[in-house]
Amino acid sequence: MATLVQETPVYAGHEIGHLSNAAAKWVDLSGSWNLFRRAGDLLHLGGTLFLLVSILLRRSTLGISWKTQFLYTVVFFTRYLDLPDNIWTYRNFPQEAAKMEYLILFKGTYMLVQVVILFLFFRFNAATNGTYETHKDTFNIWFVLVPYFIIAALFAQRRTVSEICWTYSEYIEAFVMVPQYVFQYRNEKQSPGRGDRHPSVFIWIMCIGLYRCLYFLNWMWKELHNDYVAPHSLIGGSLQILLFSDFLTYYICDISCLRTLVLYSDDKINDAGDAIELRAFPSRAPEVEQKRLRRRNRNEPGYQQVGTDLGDPTMVGRPEFDDIL
Repeated sequence: MATLVQETPVYAGHEIGHLSNAAAKWVDLSGSWNLFRRAGDLLHLGGTLFLLVSILLRRSTLGISWKTQFLYTVVFFTRYLDLPDNIWTYRNFPQEAAKMEYLILFKGTYMLVQVVILFLFFRFNAATNGTYETHKDTFNIWFVLVPYFIIAALFAQRRTVSEICWTYSEYIEAFVMVPQYVFQYRNEKQSPGRGDRHPSVFIWIMCIGLYRCLYFLNWMWKELHNDYVAPHSLIGGSLQILLFSDFLTYYICDISCLRTLVLYSDDKINDAGDAIELRAFPSRAPEVEQKRLRRRNRNEPGYQQVGTDLGDPTMVGRPEFDDIL
């Protein structure tokens, strides 16, 4: 699972490659800079910028999972620790300027945009009386962040900070869209008809889903032509494509094979998280009980957004903004 995939983290600016002719590389179907990767990168960047512009124009974060945006921020900041090395290579190896410009532009943009999006979640929540739909953003990201950090530390190829962080980002990206899909599945559960479906959010999800499909083809192509083996990328990519396909049929045709399973698993994971929190911090029993009550209430017919205007954040039983993790 990689954004701007690197075969290994030693790519950190010191793998002097074969990009002497940037124009030729755009039509080169061999190596790691094939067209599948290029098209995937452009879709990912375009979708990310579109989401940012959409939030700014709507002045609202309705329909968007904060937890997915947070996980993307973790992915980018742990994967792109090599950004200073890219800048160093750009300055000291003119023959690699085109390649480094590409990497620096994409990596820097991803990191900056994600920070801005997270800021806008807090900004618009305070400014517009709350447009973040906490009651739908229920995925417990601690069950991804903590276990996979331990796994990355144990199974990284080299025991260095950059290698462990790069491996960690690979594992995390397999689950980065899961909170958004849980969010979308709960739309239908809490709202009559087709739920609260925002076209701009759908366009962003389409960009991300198609980008993952193109990157899957990128990995397959490299395996066929470069003896490149990345089983974790293929497995994680398959999971993402499966979830994306199910969401697509759910959004367009109201047919889903995974929605019931995903929501059931999400509820059970949250129950397990509550049990762990109570065991570790008994004094937090009142807060845990409040979270459980909110989860029960969100399934009630009246617990939904009121109105159809994107600028109307009024909700029946709208939860507070303190339950983001």
